[in-house]
Amino acid sequence: MAALAVIFVLKYTQDTAIRDHTMLGEYFDKNVAPFASKIVKNQACYQHLEFTGCGSMGGGAGPGNLGYTLAWFYQGQFQKGFDEQEVEDRAVSIGLDPRFFMPCLNDSSKVQVRANSKELLK
Repeated sequence: MAALAVIFVLKYTQDTAIRDHTMLGEYFDKNVAPFASKIVKNQACYQHLEFTGCGSMGGGAGPGNLGYTLAWFYQGQFQKGFDEQEVEDRAVSIGLDPRFFMPCLNDSSKVQVRANSKELLK
């Protein structure tokens, strides 16, 4: 059950109010950490979940991959940012509007789009 809870939280939920690394960490502390210590490493448990139709054991770089999932829901947390001059050079019609741009979370000398995912950007 712990594995199913962690998979559900990571793969099927998103906190759209997260604005920085601290909030993302607090979200994981609250919703993932309570179950993480209870996850078993016994392969048979996961084979049983697969047999009962509760999930499938996969891997790789696709939608089941943790990195892919975090990049999908929280892409804004991992941006490297870009120079303000680039926005001006590309003649972005709204310019550096603070409703759309914010200081980059990973490099304060740059800016980034104010959204964690493409869905929230829309």
